[in-house]
Amino acid sequence: DYQAKRTDPQIEADVKSRLQWDIWIEGDLLRSAAKVGRLTLGGTVGSAVEKSRAYDDAWVTGVVAVADSGLKVEPWALDDTKRRMKYPIRSDDEIKKVVQDALRIDPRISAFSLDIAVEGGIVVLGGTVGNLTAKVSAEQDVKNIAGALGVDNLLKVRPSGTYADADIREQLKAVLLWDPILDGSAIDAAVLNQVVFLSGTVGSTLQKADAQDAASPAKGVTEVINRLKVEPEGSVSHN
Repeated sequence: DYQAKRTDPQIEADVKSRLQWDIWIEGDLLRSAAKVGRLTLGGTVGSAVEKSRAYDDAWVTGVVAVADSGLKVEPWALDDTKRRMKYPIRSDDEIKKVVQDALRIDPRISAFSLDIAVEGGIVVLGGTVGNLTAKVSAEQDVKNIAGALGVDNLLKVRPSGTYADADIREQLKAVLLWDPILDGSAIDAAVLNQVVFLSGTVGSTLQKADAQDAASPAKGVTEVINRLKVEPEGSVSHN
C-alpha cells in the first residue's frame, strides 16, 4: 500500500537499473515489463540463487506483484566474462548516484531521508531510520552495488513510537516460537533499553542468522546482539 502511485515506465526503469548494478546478476540477459504495478521478469540467469536475487531486486517502490516464471536457469549464464566488466573503478559521484537510486526504490528504506557520502569508493551512510530492518537493508543494498568498495553504516535507529522492553520481549517470544526455521531451538531474548540480546543454542549457522533476521523487524528494536551458540544436532559438547 504505497502512499504515492508510480507509473509503469518509472518502475521498469528502476528495475532495469537495479539489475544492471547488482554484482551477482548479468542484467543484460534479463528483461522486465510492468502493468499497473505488476511486474513480469523474463530472460536467463545462471542459477537458482540468481533467479531469487532477480526476484528480490524487482521489488522496487510501486511494485505490487512480481512474476518470475519467465526466468530460465541456464548454466552457461554463469560465465563471469561479462560480469567482470561491472568491477572497473568508478568515480565517487557515480557510486553516490547509484546508491541514492538504490535506496530510493527500496520500499524498506524509501520513507527515510539518509545522508550519503562516498570517499574513495567507501560509502558512508548517516541519518536516522525508524526501524532496524531499514538500517540493515540499507547496508546490504550498498554491498550489492558494483563499484562500491565498502560501507560505513552510521545510521541511527529511532522508532517512531514508544515501546517498553517488556512489550518488545513479548513480540519476540511469539516471533521466535512460530518461526519454522527455528523449530525446536532453545533461544532466549532479553531486552535492555530496546536492544535485543539473543542467547541459547541453535543447530546451524542458518538458524543463528534467521533468529537475527526474525528479531530485527520487531517494533521498537534498535539493535540485535546475537550471542547464540551453534551446536549441530548429534554433536557432543565437552565441559
